[in-house]
Amino acid sequence: MTAGAATQLPHAALDEILRAAGIGRTAADEIELTGADPVLPVRYRVGTAGGAALAACGLAAAAGR
Repeated sequence: MTAGAATQLPHAALDEILRAAGIGRTAADEIELTGADPVLPVRYRVGTAGGAALAACGLAAAAGR
């Protein structure tokens, strides 16, 4: 995986969560997700999933949902 692809993964995960929750994506452009997996020595990208989920919670709260 290239460095460019790795930086797109958290935003792709966030987009998927927002789409499933029916929240518009426009506010997501203001979100900056930093860091990179692996945060734990497991095969799943828990850092990506956790960061995207927390960002989605913040966007939902800001939208009053």
